[in-house]
Amino acid sequence: MQYLANGMVDGNLQYVNMKKRYSNSGENQLLMTSGFNWARPNFIDSSIGKLLRQNGVNFGIEKYRNGWKYLAIDANNIAHEKSLMIVKRAFISRQNNTATIESSQSNTFEEMAKINRSLTNDAADQQSAFDFGKESVAFANDFESDGQTSSDPILEEGFKRFYVLCYSLNTDMEIEKAFVSIPVISEDGASVDHLENIQDLTMLVNQNQLSSFTESQKQAAKKDESERPGTKQYKLLDEHKNKNEKGNTSSSDQD
Repeated sequence: MQYLANGMVDGNLQYVNMKKRYSNSGENQLLMTSGFNWARPNFIDSSIGKLLRQNGVNFGIEKYRNGWKYLAIDANNIAHEKSLMIVKRAFISRQNNTATIESSQSNTFEEMAKINRSLTNDAADQQSAFDFGKESVAFANDFESDGQTSSDPILEEGFKRFYVLCYSLNTDMEIEKAFVSIPVISEDGASVDHLENIQDLTMLVNQNQLSSFTESQKQAAKKDESERPGTKQYKLLDEHKNKNEKGNTSSSDQD
């Protein structure tokens, strides 16, 4: 899990430095920079992917139906079930314990999450440890080819569980919280009922994020930040944290 935390921190830093380079006045300055808001996931996914490769962990570069790519990590859970993990930014609300996932692909996210149909609410809290696949796995280049939705695209890859590595940012756009969650499907099987926070990685992030951004990095990171990509809100249940730190489930990255 340490290289996941390291990848998030390093990727976010690379993204901020890119914004700083092209936002400041000078020969590199771009007059139009709002599109940078879509680039953070590219930097974080790429940084994590490079560390996974160095550690011999299998992953794929997959496509959403409109062609946007994402990192698909082969993560085996405690039950040795072949599992898929993706990375998403989350906006955590202190007031109502919700996680708003940053994605313009909410329908695809819901479709991917349906792999967890057989997971009960009671069982979700037990999904708390991971190994990572180092066997060769044949990821499809595009599990929704030609823009058509298959009935169970992820099931065709042989995955049994679907997890989301979430990170939230503080007011200076540094990573403040990171955790692995599992989407739990509603009883009717139609949509995601809530996200279950099953493994907190914040301490690992803090071990890597040893210094704060400089003032110039903070200014660059915040530029155009109000122009967020699309989001969708889910109820966030944090059983592990509630048992140990009752009532404290907050983060500064909020809607």
